[in-house]
Amino acid sequence: MNDNVQAWAHKTLGEQNYRKPKSLWAKLAHYGWSRWTTPPDPPVGATFAQRDTARRALITSAEAFFLLCTVALVGLIGAFGPNKQILNIVIPVVIATIIAVICNRFGLVSLAGLWISGGLMGSMTYSMLTAPGGLSILDTQILFLIAFADLFFVAIMPLKFFWVPGLLNLGISLFVLSSARHSPPLQMMLTYAYFPTFARLLQMHLVCTGVPVILVLIMRRLIKRANNAEAIATLQHELQQRANEQIEQKRELEMDVQQIVTVLTEFSNKNFLARVSLPRIHHLKIIANSLNNLLGRYERLRQEAQELERMREQTPLVMQAIEAAARDHAVFQFKETGTPLDPLLLQLNGKALTQDTKRVAR
Repeated sequence: MNDNVQAWAHKTLGEQNYRKPKSLWAKLAHYGWSRWTTPPDPPVGATFAQRDTARRALITSAEAFFLLCTVALVGLIGAFGPNKQILNIVIPVVIATIIAVICNRFGLVSLAGLWISGGLMGSMTYSMLTAPGGLSILDTQILFLIAFADLFFVAIMPLKFFWVPGLLNLGISLFVLSSARHSPPLQMMLTYAYFPTFARLLQMHLVCTGVPVILVLIMRRLIKRANNAEAIATLQHELQQRANEQIEQKRELEMDVQQIVTVLTEFSNKNFLARVSLPRIHHLKIIANSLNNLLGRYERLRQEAQELERMREQTPLVMQAIEAAARDHAVFQFKETGTPLDPLLLQLNGKALTQDTKRVAR
């Protein structure tokens, strides 16, 4: 597939045609955030892996934007509210998200996903383990919030690792519920609510992992279908181009043949100067050049044959004039014949001839 066809496919069917923002909010998000937090669009003729990476980069950019907005609101609650412990989550998440955005801008999408998921998971775990007076009943709600890391991880990272965050978060939940320092109310609650709490956490992680996996699988399937449709459209465009080129070549070939036929017709009608115009020939230049050489040689042979015929016609007349001048001892005069006899006539004209001259002429 040539570069022109691939460039046409990218320009006509490329993903950039379907990301044009319509609303003011979309334009602000696109030009003010997404433009500076995502890598360049996939190149012309990009593979499925390259396009899947670009998809994950766009998701990372959007999720990082909304995560920063959410964390900013949570930070305001922590800054002006009584629960300062919440800042242990806000600050690490903000730092991790900024690093993830930088990685995403340079195409390190998987590394960006690790920073976002790891920042959420690590900050929430640290907040639970360092809670003053031990983990309270309200602090256990963070175990449900940590499932956000599952959503970000599955949406951003390669799909084959979808099971990693769910298992890690379940392990963290199991450790927090079993071995972390608990407040007395929580300790009392866990004596009869341990397994129901862990069961709910298990359900939460299954849902937060399974649903994104299903969505990602559908998206990947749609991308493959779109790639196939683009490949078919590109192939059709290339076939149409080739058909047009063949039609044009056929037309030019017919014009070349017609020009050669016209020249041969004119030549047969005694237009011996007729030649094929080489600059106007596209496909039969070798044949046209050989034909012109053949016609030129034929014209030279024809001229030589005509000259020889004139010489044969003039020779008896010249001999008669020489004999008459020698017989009468007269001055020889004879007009030019346009034949090789003219140099001889030039030497004899104006001279009196004798019988010796006649014998020399013979």
